[in-house]
Amino acid sequence: MNKIAIEELEKRLETAEMAGASCKIIIVVDL
Repeated sequence: MNKIAIEELEKRLETAEMAGASCKIIIVVDL
């Protein structure tokens, strides 16, 4: 993964923590 992809993933994970269970959905979609 390049730095941009990692930064984007971190942003999504931060948002997901606030959203709760949706973090699993975001991760599955990314994979």
